[in-house]
Amino acid sequence: MSKGTDYSTYLRINDLLKLQIPLTEDAPDELLFIVVHQSYELWFKVIVDELRRAAKELHVCGGCVGGGRLRTADRTKKSTYTENYGAEEPGHGHTRVSLRNPSN
Repeated sequence: MSKGTDYSTYLRINDLLKLQIPLTEDAPDELLFIVVHQSYELWFKVIVDELRRAAKELHVCGGCVGGGRLRTADRTKKSTYTENYGAEEPGHGHTRVSLRNPSN
């Protein structure tokens, strides 16, 4: 049995925690601002990855798969909004994503 990678090493926690570098002295909310916005960027990365995978699956299969990835992207977006604003996002609560080529 091979020994697995430990949590801290796998997630590169030491590297991650070095990325929050406030630029202003005596600005108590600057660290919070940095952490919140870096976490948003990471969630956006997940959403974009899911949308790219869904588009690829839809292209390869002609529309037979991809919906699960679209739902994952939508749930990720909704949970990010709810977690940060304490309510569902405005509107109908559904995200409409067009994967059509805009030039068509």
